[in-house]
Order: sequence, then C-alpha cells, then structure tokens
Amino acid sequence: METFQIPEQKHTPRILLDPASGIFEIEGISLPEDIFAFYEPVLKWLDGYIAFIRKTENQHIYPPPKVTFKLNYYNSGSVRMITSILQKLKMITDFQPETMIEWYYEEEDLHILENGKDLAELTGLTFQFELLKD
Repeated sequence: METFQIPEQKHTPRILLDPASGIFEIEGISLPEDIFAFYEPVLKWLDGYIAFIRKTENQHIYPPPKVTFKLNYYNSGSVRMITSILQKLKMITDFQPETMIEWYYEEEDLHILENGKDLAELTGLTFQFELLKD
C-alpha cells in the first residue's frame, strides 16, 4: 500500500499514514470548511488498509500502527470524523492487537485530554496520554 499524506494547512491538520513504518499521525488544527470532503479520503484509505491486512493477516507485512494525535484545536465536526477514524483503528486491532494510540495534549488544555479519555472509553481502544512538550 502507498503512504497517504495531506500537508498541514491553516485550518486542516497534517496527516501521515505510512503502513511500511507503522507511523500514523494527525497533527495540527482541524477546522476544515467541508469536514466530509477533507476526511473522506482518510477513511477510504483506512478501509483499504483494513482490507489489505485482513487479506494478509498471517503474513505480518506491516508493523502494527503507532497512531499519534497531536491536535491543538478541533471543532465538533472533527470529533465525529476522529471517532470514525478511531472506529476503523479498532477494526485494525483485530488483526494487529499491538496497535497503539498516543493522544497528546497541552498542559493547560484539559478539554483535549478529557475528550481523548471520552474517545478511548467510547471506542474501547487503549490510549496513552502524553503532554506536548515545547
């Protein structure tokens, strides 16, 4: 599978989904004008990744993803899309149980921390919560 990338823009996060390295990152601000148009290619790529690892389940072609969320700010529409992404990541754990979710937050931004805890509970995924360092 090809690496999927979207560069960071003023209102959209940088997204990197690299199956060969196992690095999946979403970083920045998520306030896209059209939330579905922005995140739909991400969700489609994840569907393709799930189909691929399902087909090659015992071959361990790719390492388990290390998923990093470093979002400084996001709106409620973005939370819906992040939830959809996490639900797809939950499917990945059926084949790659070592998949890890790192959720970064700034010390003074407890809202993002609490949101991460809520998303972990909602999806049943295990999150590691990390303080963003300057």
